[in-house]
Formats: sequence, C-alpha cells, structure tokens
Amino acid sequence: MSLRARVIRMPKTGWVALASLLAQVSGNSAMHHWATWKEGVVVSADKDSRKLVLQLHGTNEVFSWSKSTLQWDSEKELAKHGKPVTPEAWTQGIGIRVFAVEKNGQILAERIILQQGKEPLLTTQKPTQKNGRQD
Repeated sequence: MSLRARVIRMPKTGWVALASLLAQVSGNSAMHHWATWKEGVVVSADKDSRKLVLQLHGTNEVFSWSKSTLQWDSEKELAKHGKPVTPEAWTQGIGIRVFAVEKNGQILAERIILQQGKEPLLTTQKPTQKNGRQD
C-alpha cells in the first residue's frame, strides 16, 4: 500500500459549483432567503421608483421589480412565456400573486401573476346598514 495522498477526481463543473457555493457563503455578508410566493391586494404601484405595495394579511409589504421581472395577465396564461411588467394594469384592489426573493435588503418581485377573474378584495366603500346593523 502506498503512503502517497490520493488525488480526488472531480468534474470541472463540480469544482465550479463548489467554488460558487463557497463564494456565496463567505463573500456576501447579506442574508439570503429562499424565494417565496406571496398573494395580496394592490395598494399602490409607482412606476418611477419601481415599487409595488401589496396588502398581505392586513399589513402592507413593499416589493421592487427589475427589467427581468415577468408578468402574466391571468393564471390561465402560465403555459406561455411571461411579458415585461406593466404597472398600469396594477389598479388598486386587484389581486396579485408575486414570486419574490430578498436581495440587498429589498424584496424583489421576479414573477407577477394578475388575478383578473376574482372580485377586488380591497374596497373603499363603507358597509351598508340594514335595520340598524352593519352587514
């Protein structure tokens, strides 16, 4: 038996993957989170600052978007390739599903799906009164 150290053979792609993993762990001080789907109602959208505010379970959450963010106008179109975002379609009260990830302290929307067929969930109307009770 030889006392020489054995050389570990690893494919080049394996070394690249290992190096990129180590670079992410040691090179970035920011915390990385897994991407998640979130569903909410549009409160506001600002095209100039690329900010989308959604109401999620009673609290507002701010999302940003980039040039690579894709949008689908309905869940029926998911088989097709998404298109660039159109914030003009994000009217107050419309339901939206967002696939987002936290990057550099911001929540970046990567995929946006409009929920066109559903009733608006956010209303500005006051409840009507019947027989002295609120409905």
